[in-house]
Amino acid sequence: MMPTSCGPGSPRAASREHVKVIGYVHTTHGARSVADVEASIDRYLAPRNGAVHYDGIFFDEGIADCGPTAGSMQYRDYYRTLREYVWSKYPTSAQSLEVINIGTAVNDCYLDPAHRAADVFVTFEDTADHYMTNAVDVGWKYGWVGGNVIVNGTYALGTQYDSTSFWHLVYNTSQATWSSVLDTALQRYAGYVDATDAYMVGTSLNPWAQMPSYLNSEVTYANTLSHN
Repeated sequence: MMPTSCGPGSPRAASREHVKVIGYVHTTHGARSVADVEASIDRYLAPRNGAVHYDGIFFDEGIADCGPTAGSMQYRDYYRTLREYVWSKYPTSAQSLEVINIGTAVNDCYLDPAHRAADVFVTFEDTADHYMTNAVDVGWKYGWVGGNVIVNGTYALGTQYDSTSFWHLVYNTSQATWSSVLDTALQRYAGYVDATDAYMVGTSLNPWAQMPSYLNSEVTYANTLSHN
C-alpha cells in the first residue's frame, strides 16, 4: 500500500509475482466528497508512461452502516460509486483491487453481489491483545466482536463469502504471539491478515509504515495455513 507522497508507482514492484501495489485514499467515514476522493484516486490511477502502475485502491476510514437511517443505502452506495470509478481506470474491472478499511464487522449490504462495494473489507484493526479478547467479555469496550459481517443485526463470520473478502490488521504483536494471531485469523475466516510488532502510540506512529521484524517467518508460516 502506497501513499501519494511516495510518488508514481514502481513498475518493478508491481511486476513482482503475487505482489499488488494499491494506493491509499482516506474517506472520512463517508463524509469526504466523492469529487475529492476521485481526485485522490486520479493521483494514483492516471496513466503514466502509457500504463497504470497501481493495482487498486485502499479506502481508509470506512463505515460499517449501510446508511444514516434504517433502510438507507447511502454509505454503501457512496463506496460502490468509488469502486466503479476505480473500475473506469482499467480495461476490465477484474484487473483492479478495492479495499475498504472499516476496522470492525461490515454490514452485509456491502457484500450484496449486485452492489458490492469492495473486493476486500478490513474487519479488524487493533492491537494483538485486543484481537485475542472477545468484546463481549469486556463490555464491548474493545476486542473481537464475534464476526466479520453483520447479518440482520447479528455478527457472523461470513462463511457464505470467500475468505479473501476479509482482512485483519493486528499491530503490537510480539515475536512470541504472531503465530497465534495468524492461527486465530484462520479460525475467524480472514483470508488476509497482517500481524506486526510495530506499535501505534497515539497518532505519532503508524504501525503500517514499516515491515514486521519477523516478516519472512510470518509469510512462510502463513503459506502453511488453509481454510480448506
